[in-house]
Amino acid sequence: MRKGREDNKDEPGAADFYYGEMEMRRHDPAKPKAERLVLLLYWLTSGYALRASRALAWLLGILVLATVLLAAVGLEQPATVSTVQATITGSPPHQTIRFQAPKASSAEQPFPARLGTAALVAVEGAAFRTSEQQLTYVGRLIQAALRFTGPILLGLAVFSIRGRVKR
Repeated sequence: MRKGREDNKDEPGAADFYYGEMEMRRHDPAKPKAERLVLLLYWLTSGYALRASRALAWLLGILVLATVLLAAVGLEQPATVSTVQATITGSPPHQTIRFQAPKASSAEQPFPARLGTAALVAVEGAAFRTSEQQLTYVGRLIQAALRFTGPILLGLAVFSIRGRVKR
């Protein structure tokens, strides 16, 4: 039936049949669990490549989550350099040297200030660009996950939009 609709150039009708076909495959208990899991993920992320908004919403949600995680634990903090002050008193051989270090000051930026940098790193990670920002180990893992999921979700959104435009 779907093939007949496609041959008659009825793309919306063919898309409806495609969606129904995929739903039946996803709910078929005779199919292997792995195949049903893949179909479930395909349905959740893009509605079988028929819902561009769903894929873009997932991408936006993942970018927001990655931004917050990168700002919290993924950005390398700049090394702090502290100067030590030495005071020499007395005369040789009874000299006394006293070192005084300034109180430790945190060079760490507050969380809201790191969000901008983290958002830039997250978007660059989703688009396969290399960030100049130094990342922690956890930050590199987050960026690797973005490099995997970002292009997949963008591709699903492009397929969905292409299908809509073709109709």
